[in-house]
Amino acid sequence: EDRVGAWLACHVLAGVPWPNQRAGFIRAINCQMRQDNWHFDDFVLEIDRDGDAYRCGCSVKSFPVFGKEGAPLEFKRALWNEWLQNDVKAFNRDRDILALFCAPHEPEIRETWQGLLDFAQSVSPETFAKRYDEETEPSTLRRLAFKSIRLGGVGGATEMDSGEAARMLQRFHLHEQDFDHLDSQTAKHAQLMCQQALADSDRALSIDLWRAVLVYTAEVRNKGGRISLDGLLACLAGKFSLKHHPHYAAEWQRITNDTTDQLLVMPTKIGG
Repeated sequence: EDRVGAWLACHVLAGVPWPNQRAGFIRAINCQMRQDNWHFDDFVLEIDRDGDAYRCGCSVKSFPVFGKEGAPLEFKRALWNEWLQNDVKAFNRDRDILALFCAPHEPEIRETWQGLLDFAQSVSPETFAKRYDEETEPSTLRRLAFKSIRLGGVGGATEMDSGEAARMLQRFHLHEQDFDHLDSQTAKHAQLMCQQALADSDRALSIDLWRAVLVYTAEVRNKGGRISLDGLLACLAGKFSLKHHPHYAAEWQRITNDTTDQLLVMPTKIGG
């Protein structure tokens, strides 16, 4: 969980959008949120997209979750409990999203779930449900995956409506992370974001910054705290030379321009 949290914190520090270019920017990462009735409770992200705020409940697993028969019961129970709950202070199915972070699956399983989710997020729930209800989906593994998700309602034995399952999949994201690999691509991505956050003169310190973000994230997560840009800067700015954050760059440029303009009109002589 610490490494996933630190990877997400790097998005905050560098001002990198998540989970994609159109989705907005993470403003804060809330840790250990079960007490607030979240079932995907390892992290709850606060995301801003052009002034519209929404949240993402995150479940973090250190192993591949899905198999050839689909999704396991424990995962389905958490997913449907989150989707069906009525606590307006927690997950809002009309606004928020859910994400699973886990170890990489076998290529066949990865393609099955990414294909299932890509299609769910590109068509209407009615179109998606019709494809599976009428069994026109050619992939056996995708049909099994969707069937397994539908058999995950309250208690794990209720077959949920296919349209409702399609609506849920529209708001679900799968992220595979290979932190346990010696040549971890996810760790390299985190270090690239750290490099992006550093001033040009300090870019060689990206690995050191990544380690510092890891330590900070672990401390906050263990306390069930909140990670924000202000907190990251308070911890790291005194140790590393950081660039002006993209969210503040325009303001800094305005201040610089105003200062330059004022200097231009100041008198160059004192007295006569």
